[in-house]
Amino acid sequence: MLVVLARHGLFFVGRVKGRCGDVLSMTNGCSARHIDEPSDTVIGVSEFRLFHNPRCSKSRAALEIVEAHQSRGRDIEIVRYLDNPPDADTIRMLIATLDGSPGDLVRRDPALAETGVDVEQLSNPDAVVTVLLAAPELLQRPLLSDGSRTVIGRPTENISELLDG
Repeated sequence: MLVVLARHGLFFVGRVKGRCGDVLSMTNGCSARHIDEPSDTVIGVSEFRLFHNPRCSKSRAALEIVEAHQSRGRDIEIVRYLDNPPDADTIRMLIATLDGSPGDLVRRDPALAETGVDVEQLSNPDAVVTVLLAAPELLQRPLLSDGSRTVIGRPTENISELLDG
């Protein structure tokens, strides 16, 4: 089934498969969920998506900010990206909407050398996609995206600004 979603004045197209209750990735980096309705064409989309690593103190601090907004009714999906790594389309969306250069999405950890990509190559979006598909643990964290803008939560005030903006 082909689904077209209108969000923030933009249209996103994604192919979805599955049955009621499945969570499906959309090309805009948000997720589609089948809602328990008789028709499988009814979906819901999260307003924001936090890419979270619970082992990271900055990510835990961003999660506290997000949870405060959730308690006030904001629809924010929490993605534990080490358990559910982003696909190539999601990484491309993050690159396209990032407040910064493509290479800012990649942590400069020793594991980067194991991917065969040099730091200088990270200005190329395709190299960033290659690295993050091979080593999702190198994704900078925390990240918050609304599908049209993505911020890195360093400092965590960036998370608040996007949620409050």
